[in-house]
Amino acid sequence: MASRGEPNGAFGTYSAPNAPFGSPVACRSCGTTVLVEKFSMAHTSVQWMSDAGRSCPEFARRSAEGGLLRTCVALRDSIDRAVVAGEVVLSARETP
Repeated sequence: MASRGEPNGAFGTYSAPNAPFGSPVACRSCGTTVLVEKFSMAHTSVQWMSDAGRSCPEFARRSAEGGLLRTCVALRDSIDRAVVAGEVVLSARETP
């Protein structure tokens, strides 16, 4: 990973190190909006702005069935598309 201030070839840009957490991304399936921060291609942090079990139909369905769900495929796809489109950029924030 590039150090602070150096562009990363995978993303090309950085968010400001003192910017609020993440970029808003709306699910292309249900419209639920989450905040997303990318620290690397493999490390994505998602902060829900509402209760996932109530706002995401996939989480609600699995919860009603008594199951656990690590991620919603439609939301993950929406985040991946936002990264490719440059709407989510690599964070310059240092992780603990």
